[in-house]
Amino acid sequence: MGKRALGLAAGLAVGSGACALGEPVRDRDSGSAEFGGVDDDDDGRSFIDGSSSSDGTGGAPACEGELGCACSPLGKCYDALRCEDGVCVDPGAGPGGDPLPSCGNGVVDPGEGCDEGAGHNADDRACTSSCTPAYCGDGKVFAGVEACDDGNDDDTDACSNVCAAPGCGDGIVDPGEACDDGNDDDTDACLPSCIAARCGDTFVQAGVESCDDGNDDDTDACVACMAARCGDGHVQTGVEDCDDGNMSGGDGCPAVCACAAGTVGFDDDGDLDGWTLEGSWHLYDATPVAPDQAAVTLSSRTLGNDGNRVEPYDALGKQTESSAATSPTVSLPAVLQFRSWNFDEATYLYDPGGGAPPYALDAKRVLVRAVGGDWVAVVDCLDGPNQSMPFCQGYYGTERAGDAFDDIAIDLGALGGQQGQVRFEYSTGDAEVGFELGWYVDELNLLPCE
Repeated sequence: MGKRALGLAAGLAVGSGACALGEPVRDRDSGSAEFGGVDDDDDGRSFIDGSSSSDGTGGAPACEGELGCACSPLGKCYDALRCEDGVCVDPGAGPGGDPLPSCGNGVVDPGEGCDEGAGHNADDRACTSSCTPAYCGDGKVFAGVEACDDGNDDDTDACSNVCAAPGCGDGIVDPGEACDDGNDDDTDACLPSCIAARCGDTFVQAGVESCDDGNDDDTDACVACMAARCGDGHVQTGVEDCDDGNMSGGDGCPAVCACAAGTVGFDDDGDLDGWTLEGSWHLYDATPVAPDQAAVTLSSRTLGNDGNRVEPYDALGKQTESSAATSPTVSLPAVLQFRSWNFDEATYLYDPGGGAPPYALDAKRVLVRAVGGDWVAVVDCLDGPNQSMPFCQGYYGTERAGDAFDDIAIDLGALGGQQGQVRFEYSTGDAEVGFELGWYVDELNLLPCE
């Protein structure tokens, strides 16, 4: 049998899938030019890769280049088949004929949600490397859209369920936050800083606080984040004279928390109601007579001390005395005011014998205390800067008119506005009584609140 007969027999035996490698095969369609084929035997047909045949097959069935057959000597196959290890295979198959993935071919094939083509699908893009659209929770961080993506539904870990990093305002209470309501309303229970609202944070919590001035001053217009009012137990500076925490009168603080304006003139015996007097303190119209000084008629009746003109004196006609006048409980003013008249020795320390211990002369003090507190010397003529007070200066060896009162004003500081008492003290320090006429106070701004 010749080569042509052998080739034809082989082609008939295997059909389209069992030609011998290198066997010449004609194109199936007249005039086709697939894979660069040429028609070099003048029969209107071309070989698949331009190879030639010398045996003139004359239209024998094709085999080489078909699906499942050998590739041409130049590695070519028909119908866009792919030559894989010398065999023509489906272009959609991998080695051994296994299907090849279509993701990356730029076509959204069945089972794909997207496909932007090779080099464009990526896990940080809108279409992932598996041709699925990116979404929060897929475990892949979509660049520029997601801050994180941990692929779980735990809203309290390092990545929220909306793929955002933890932070104040995300509506999730993260570690270090007291609250997080996801809004910037500073009048609700959670501040924009994720701190729970509280009295003193300077933000007025709607429905809870009526004010919030951010301080703990109980004497201003906002007390414990509520507007100050009569009956809250705190004296509002410049508004109230007293505040005993109730709205009843007759208990030392009127129902309106304001005391009557004016001063105590000591014109009547009743002005001493509630006062405690020690020593020679009482009401005077004139000073006593001293051995070396005539009596002085005062311009009005006053509360005072007679400068030790109270018997019994010692053998030399001298006397020492420590005395005091204490007010009833009143609402203490911010500034204690009264008129003062004195004629006695100056309050200072002196050394009469040149080296002998110094002596204190006619000491005077003004003391104040809040109810339940200790006495505080707001003026002590023997100590401190208040020695410059007029009543700390001595008058002797000269005359003084009975109406020559000094106007006194003493700032009571934090004691102002509290319920308390005032005390005037006088002490001679020695037994000299030759000219002292005493110390007297009038027009005292301590009207009792009833």
